[in-house]
Amino acid sequence: IYMMLIGDFLGGIAQHPALFGSEVTVPRAPLIIGTLPLLLPLSLPRDVSALRHVCVLSTGAIMFMAVAVLVKTPALTMANAELGKQIVWIDGDAWTTLKSFSIAVFAFAAHTNAVPVATA
Repeated sequence: IYMMLIGDFLGGIAQHPALFGSEVTVPRAPLIIGTLPLLLPLSLPRDVSALRHVCVLSTGAIMFMAVAVLVKTPALTMANAELGKQIVWIDGDAWTTLKSFSIAVFAFAAHTNAVPVATA
């Protein structure tokens, strides 16, 4: 699943107008295969402590995303207000919400199984 997310995110980044332009279509498969030489050696050891060398990347990515959201939110909110649109916080029925919640619970359970923080 992680490799699929990388393919999705890197594809979106590569299609950004600042890099190659939105006209370029970037297939997912080469992006996923291209990340294998970096991620495969990190995932082979039995001890996940090898990932401590790249934890700066994930922390940096989260911080970058938070800054990007904080910078873009005021302008997009004003643009939507000028068009008469409002921000919809919850859009969906109860079934969609329950499916989303089950995905979040599974992700949390998988995380605690992969990274046993409490027993460290």
